Amino acid sequence: MVQGPPGGIHRTVIKPEGMLFTITDAMYNEPLTFEVVPGSTADIRIFRLHGPITLSNLFDFQKALNAGTEKLTIIDFTESEYMDSAGLGALLNYYVSGKRQGRILRLVAVNYRVAELLKLTSSHTLMKTYDSIAAAEAAAS
Repeated sequence: MVQGPPGGIHRTVIKPEGMLFTITDAMYNEPLTFEVVPGSTADIRIFRLHGPITLSNLFDFQKALNAGTEKLTIIDFTESEYMDSAGLGALLNYYVSGKRQGRILRLVAVNYRVAELLKLTSSHTLMKTYDSIAAAEAAAS
């Protein structure tokens, strides 16, 4: 880890196969907005995320996530570049409570950073990822 600007957070540098990714203060502190839209059937809902899921911004998302009763919830990461451990914890919490109630959680368009977090924590074995919403919906049927 590299120390960021005074009073800032640490920046993490990840080097996968010669590539360089840096998590900056700006990325970490971006707001999270999301839309909840219906899926192809009434028992599917889709969260379209805009921004990172971090401890500083996840509470409204977590509240909306836990309020649903649909059989399948899809989280679309197309416009979300980053998720910290608190964001992962919110998804795992939903996964565990949902599994007991017969609900399914699928992740879509996960980028390299988020995919590595899922692998590092072995969460990828619980929460399946898909390239598209259509593929996630099809896998659940």
